[in-house]
Amino acid sequence: MSERPGHLTRSMNLKSYIKNFLGSRVLYSLFSKAALALLITSFTLSGFTLSGVASAQSTDTFTVSQGYIPPPSQPAPEPSPPEARPSVNTLLKILGFSVQPSFYQATIKVQTNLPAKLFLRFGETPDYEMGAITSADFRDIHLVTIPGLTPNTLYFFEFEVVSGGVLEDRIKITNQKFKTLDLLELPPNVSNLKAVGDQEKITLTWRNPPIDFKNIRIIRSAKFFPRDPFDGELVYEDRGEIFVDRKVEKEVIYYYAVFVEDLEGRFSSGAITSARLLKPGEVAVPIDLFAGIVELPPSQVHPLINELTLKDFDFIQDGEKADFIDDYTVLIKGDRMLKVALSYDKLPEVLKTIAFTLADPARPDRLFQFLLRVNQDKTSYEALIAPLEREDLFTLGVNILDHKNRGLKKLAGFLKSILPFLGGVSIPPRSFYWPLIYLLLALLLLFLLTRIFSRHPFASKRYEMQFK
Repeated sequence: MSERPGHLTRSMNLKSYIKNFLGSRVLYSLFSKAALALLITSFTLSGFTLSGVASAQSTDTFTVSQGYIPPPSQPAPEPSPPEARPSVNTLLKILGFSVQPSFYQATIKVQTNLPAKLFLRFGETPDYEMGAITSADFRDIHLVTIPGLTPNTLYFFEFEVVSGGVLEDRIKITNQKFKTLDLLELPPNVSNLKAVGDQEKITLTWRNPPIDFKNIRIIRSAKFFPRDPFDGELVYEDRGEIFVDRKVEKEVIYYYAVFVEDLEGRFSSGAITSARLLKPGEVAVPIDLFAGIVELPPSQVHPLINELTLKDFDFIQDGEKADFIDDYTVLIKGDRMLKVALSYDKLPEVLKTIAFTLADPARPDRLFQFLLRVNQDKTSYEALIAPLEREDLFTLGVNILDHKNRGLKKLAGFLKSILPFLGGVSIPPRSFYWPLIYLLLALLLLFLLTRIFSRHPFASKRYEMQFK
């Protein structure tokens, strides 16, 4: 958690709206600063903070100087066309944002319901002293890479999204942070790994991590899942995000492990999946790699393994351990990368493999399966997984196996993913604003008429005589 709670602020540029809408400097000048401040305050919304404290404030916008920088391996989103820009009665919303740090850079993704511009500031302190980045176009998905960072360092950032249109809408999120990866850590795994078979081939797709890497290495086996980058047949080694395997036979289950090799020659822990060719009319279903593994009796398992619980694993984000809601449920931020780690001394020096399975309740056809591997200094078994990017309760399974594919230990639990700034945002309906504006205009008209008749009494008398 950050030392200060994060804040979400909403404000609107009502001064420019009133001036443009009325088209008169005279009417605009009638607004006192106090009246405008009162009006703007009435449009301020409460935001949900990381600490659970609601807060809201109107703040001035900041100026940015650097250009929009798209991340590697992901194309920059196309600017939204002019006709897609928001109308005056549409509220801007942040649908989600996530942070994926690597060793020397970090990629921040922000998604809004309307095309908007993004302003971002960052630094090693909450003063955001290192610089600023702005997008040049209106987009509903922003991918911004902050380059030139230092490994194993904590950084702070804030960002603001600004919609177009006459009624300019702003949402600002502050007091956010991320920590770049330690050079001793394993590289992050690929995300969204899928293997889909048809009657002729098996197609693998995935998303590369936002780091500088050398290769994506895919190992295949027809016996069981590969445990390391050399345990099986090498079928792919490149930098793409798709592989079509045509050298496959019917009625054979193929197991794949996908590893990221960084520039120093280190490999990620490995993401795993499996598939087979389908029969005519058959529908593909996900294969749980560990469904058929039977857990050994406690008498045949080493005491250290037998006593292992889910709480022995650390779930780390931004250098801090996530909290357990109970003995079986871990609370994590869905907008941040997750490191799963088990201390090296928690397991005996025997040949074993640690594998995790995440089941997506919203997508029963999706299983996320990955391995934990020993890090470089042999202090823990680790894996890095990409942000889940939404709120939900994911089923978690842990399998500890020996190298003869016998089950040593099985654990079950849940990952509760939350998006701190989305669940608690209260946004009034569109109809909330227009009555207030109409009321304001009516009061203005009444005020003008009062001023006119009070300064020109003869005009008032002539007006009365016309009706006599």
